[in-house]
Amino acid sequence: MALDRRVMLAAVMVAALALTAYFAYIHSVPGGEGIVYPEELPPDATVVRVVEGEQAVEASRSIHWNPEGTGISEAVIVEYSDGTRLWVSRTVGDADQYLSAMIRKIQEYEENLPFKVMHKISVKGTEVWVVMDKKMPGKIHLVWSKSGLVVWAEVPPGKSDFQHYMEVLVTGVNYR
Repeated sequence: MALDRRVMLAAVMVAALALTAYFAYIHSVPGGEGIVYPEELPPDATVVRVVEGEQAVEASRSIHWNPEGTGISEAVIVEYSDGTRLWVSRTVGDADQYLSAMIRKIQEYEENLPFKVMHKISVKGTEVWVVMDKKMPGKIHLVWSKSGLVVWAEVPPGKSDFQHYMEVLVTGVNYR
């Protein structure tokens, strides 16, 4: 009987630790709704700065040629200790259409931009565009849409276990 209680207590503790790790791993804005992003990225990068609210919306709009035409209604910018930066925007229209338009514009004006669209890959069922940074060799950008969000991830050079890193990024960003 005492052994059963210890086993049950151990199982409850393991479940509690798993839930604690899950909630430490993601973040959402107060109130339970909003943009969710990973608190950590492999192998050991942690969040060092978060910009939210109107400041994030304005910063996200300001990097586009036509700031009012972006359709950004909500945004979060997350910087990690390894140099990764996430720009996550919720759009008033179809996020897939905004993403497609953005990729087309980058391809159309590639000669004048610091980016070159390389190819599209599938990460856990999500189509992700890989974009080369022409100003910093080895740095790439991953761009995708999901759950009404458009996500632009600035990825520093030299990431190890890149497949796992991408999976954490793509599955960790969401809207609830």
